[in-house]
Amino acid sequence: MSRGGRGLLATPSGAVACELEAIGVDAEGIRYQLRVTNGTGGVLAATASAHCVDEERPVAALAVEIAPHAAIRTGFSLDAGLAYDRVSAEVHGDGVHLVVEAAPPRGGRRRRRWVVPAFALGGAALLAGATLVLFGLERPRVVDAALLASPDGQLLARWSTTGSGSRTYELRDARGDMIAQGPLTAPAGSMPVTRGDAASLRVGVANTFGSDARDAAYARSTPPPAIRIVATPPPRIDRLAIDAPRGNGPLSVHYVALARVVHMAILDRTGATWFSTTTQSGSGVVEVPAPPAGPREPYELVVRAEGASAGEETRVPLPTAAVQSASPTPQAQASVQPSRTARAAGPDLASHTTIVDAGGGDTFGIRPYPVKPGQPFTVDVPSADGARVQVIRDRDGIELSGADLRRGDRSAALTAPDSPGNYTVRVTMQRGYGLETLVRPLLLVR
Repeated sequence: MSRGGRGLLATPSGAVACELEAIGVDAEGIRYQLRVTNGTGGVLAATASAHCVDEERPVAALAVEIAPHAAIRTGFSLDAGLAYDRVSAEVHGDGVHLVVEAAPPRGGRRRRRWVVPAFALGGAALLAGATLVLFGLERPRVVDAALLASPDGQLLARWSTTGSGSRTYELRDARGDMIAQGPLTAPAGSMPVTRGDAASLRVGVANTFGSDARDAAYARSTPPPAIRIVATPPPRIDRLAIDAPRGNGPLSVHYVALARVVHMAILDRTGATWFSTTTQSGSGVVEVPAPPAGPREPYELVVRAEGASAGEETRVPLPTAAVQSASPTPQAQASVQPSRTARAAGPDLASHTTIVDAGGGDTFGIRPYPVKPGQPFTVDVPSADGARVQVIRDRDGIELSGADLRRGDRSAALTAPDSPGNYTVRVTMQRGYGLETLVRPLLLVR
């Protein structure tokens, strides 16, 4: 009897839950409790029945009605002296059919259908007398008790009893306070009791030979709040423009982009990266170095707005006027503030180190500066997760020498080229999952 039947049915209009459970044994028999919760917008009907082993029809049954977004709890008793093979409950409604079964009572006995022919006359007389006595001494029972909501918002109490005796009812509010009570004049019927709010009903019947009672409840269920889903807009580039170059100075790129991060790169005609940097979302101006003239032309500026799971890319060809024809003096200034300028070294380092400001406080230095052809020099890099230091020949973009710095390294030793020409020192640093490139012309003096 510890097992109960439970069921949950989800429909497009809401969820329906039903529980049928044996709650105990008393002098009246085996007591079961039925609980139904209606989360839909329609009225549901619930029935509970028990089938005896030697009967082809239900020997005990009850029916209740559940209003939209309401819940009921009621119960019934089974004769412990009979043997049952099934105790079940069904919930019906528009698009709803839910069946649950509880464990039938253990024990009991089958009814005897026939009387021994040898005691036919005596048994018939005894049976007739016993029937008269049992009829007079029948214990009263409450067959049904329910609270239902009418269309006008009034609560209706409905009951059904068997046997003779005094019938009474008690009505309590959601806090358990008594709001109405009194006698019931008819064995079965219905009456309005209060407005449609949470309440509980108890119907009882009693006479000299015993009593019975049954509870019912009515509750209003609150619809769940609406779920608001805020969609993140995809990354996009709204505006991109390049100012006319100022001599051999850097190029000013004006942008308006909505993204998690904005990547900018200058690619040559083969698709190789000559320069790259990263800036923040929004609007601003980024200064990028002008690429050198040579066989790597034409160049194009690639701007990509990166989002959490998507991105948008825009490619703009660099005009011929934006390509440096003389000795390049590129400065990788990744700040979105165009007024930011290179910071000069202190007086003690003026003759040994040239410091280039890359925006956001990142710098790298060249010691000594200028450098004699074939002479060793040192490149000091800012803090990074790793870096690649290269010496690039400007006329063809070929790397002449380079060094890889591991995480924690702060400088790299290189050797200046022997032949005259224009050269650039390029430092590509690892910043978390991204790369940042800084460039500086390498000035050679005899």
